[in-house]
Amino acid sequence: MIQVLIIDDEEMMRSLLRDMLEELGCDVREAGNGLDGIALLEDKEADLILTDILMPGQDGVETIAALRKQHPDTTIVAMSGGGARRNMTFLDLAMQFGADASLAKPISLPDLAKIVEREIVRKSTHSGGDDVAEPFVFRPIWDLARHALMAFRPEPGRQTADASALIEIGALSPLLGIIADMTANKRDTLGLLSIDAAHLQNKEKLLLLVEGLKILPEALKQHLVIELRVDEKKVPASAAESLISFLRGYCRSIVCLARPKKDTFDRLKRAGAFATGLTLGSASVEQEAKIMDRLPAYVDLANKAGLQVIIHGMNSRSLTTAAVCAGVDFMSGDAIARPLTRPDAAIRFEPMNLFAKPA
Repeated sequence: MIQVLIIDDEEMMRSLLRDMLEELGCDVREAGNGLDGIALLEDKEADLILTDILMPGQDGVETIAALRKQHPDTTIVAMSGGGARRNMTFLDLAMQFGADASLAKPISLPDLAKIVEREIVRKSTHSGGDDVAEPFVFRPIWDLARHALMAFRPEPGRQTADASALIEIGALSPLLGIIADMTANKRDTLGLLSIDAAHLQNKEKLLLLVEGLKILPEALKQHLVIELRVDEKKVPASAAESLISFLRGYCRSIVCLARPKKDTFDRLKRAGAFATGLTLGSASVEQEAKIMDRLPAYVDLANKAGLQVIIHGMNSRSLTTAAVCAGVDFMSGDAIARPLTRPDAAIRFEPMNLFAKPA
């Protein structure tokens, strides 16, 4: 969890920032001035400090200079609603005195999300020790018909198992890097961005995703697949249908993981989805047997609606063989390939395990 310290003399602004940062999964502390903020850091360090510039007593520029000297590895973000000193804006001045970034007020959730996303990646990259995990790993997905790598799917790393919308949307940047490198090496591989549809019920988070998608070159959009994970208890079929229709223009295609219902599958297909599927958890021998029995009916129901089928969590050879026989189109899991912990490893990926190339 990212530790954040807010330094601002306006209580309303601190409260607003706290609400947004806690929504992004951060642990937040507050100080009403620079001196109090510096004192708080004596008890507990912060990963990220947001400080206002214009404050009574010790102003933000002096605070930033002191913070940079005492906490050289901490990310400092300056905030200001405007103003200038000697032909230099306060935010420019703050950068001169050691701020890493700046935010102009009023500050929105997407503004903060970008800052926090960078901090998550920075923290995971620069922290030492074997127990530090990447924010996400990259799972190869196999195309059975082509007997080839279809896509890479980011998944939460060990310490981010309960992925927030921020983590999931944050996977877009390294995923696009993989797509670009694969394309440059003439490997026709896609990137599959998997997102909990419930996260996108929040308009601010949907806007954050769309802002990232809007700036993509058309060539990258044609190599990006968006996968929506739909829990009908949280997201009704009508809402999933609307999300698919809305996002369809920003990517190559849409996958929608959903429970097997004919009406649901028909609606997903009409909205523009090209595939549906499931994510399987760990299963006992008895549970695996039940899954094997139900897979043919699931695939048949999806195919009748015009949808292909993708299954994640294929971790045993027996289950994978059953999926092949049932007519599953795409699959991922340890039986196909272990997840890759570094984006650059994806560029050199070669199939292994069940789908390894013959010697």
